[in-house]
Amino acid sequence: MIIARQSIDHEANDLVGLIYDASRNAELWTEVQQKMCALSGGLGSHILLFDRKRRPNETIIHSSLDERAAMAMEEDYIHWYHQFDDYRIEAALNNGPTVVMTNDELTPEERKKNCPLYNEYFRYYDAEEQLIYGSQISNDLALAIVHARPREAGAHTLEERQLFLYLANHIRRAMGLRQQFKLVSSLHGSLVDVLSSSRHAAIAVNQNGLVIWQNECAQRELLDTRILKQV
Repeated sequence: MIIARQSIDHEANDLVGLIYDASRNAELWTEVQQKMCALSGGLGSHILLFDRKRRPNETIIHSSLDERAAMAMEEDYIHWYHQFDDYRIEAALNNGPTVVMTNDELTPEERKKNCPLYNEYFRYYDAEEQLIYGSQISNDLALAIVHARPREAGAHTLEERQLFLYLANHIRRAMGLRQQFKLVSSLHGSLVDVLSSSRHAAIAVNQNGLVIWQNECAQRELLDTRILKQV
């Protein structure tokens, strides 16, 4: 288990900025994962979001495999193998955001012998050497991040594990921000819907007094010169 990181690479600090950019632009998550893997020699990375029943409701997967194989990897996990992963996810979440563990630490040898996730999924995709991180974002949302590479690449070094933990905690915070952005956007959309259907005129202006939005009622009244008065 790794509890802290004492020195951070310049490249990792640059990557932190990209992580927070991805909280507003989901298309950047693939680039985040590519660079994260490049820093620590990974084959691929999974960012998994779970609901309160630990069902995956979103996965973001990057793999150095070709695009078709990467898509198959994602579909295989979502539609079948995630059900065998509950023990690792729970253990990672119970550890909290200050700990990262390896697949070997989370999966006893006896369990590996009869585990489809390990014997069919990890071995098939050559992703047995893993780092795993978990954290609760809210009551309804949990995050797990899995960083994988082939067994022949060797165990992750202390520095790689510390780097992974450092970046994973920034991803956790960015995912929390993303949820807040979604909430604000949803509330804004609901308010616009209410004002759009209102029988009263509604106008929004910016800080310079320029009209940036108006509902149909306001448009009709502004076209009626009888209600306009020069100020």
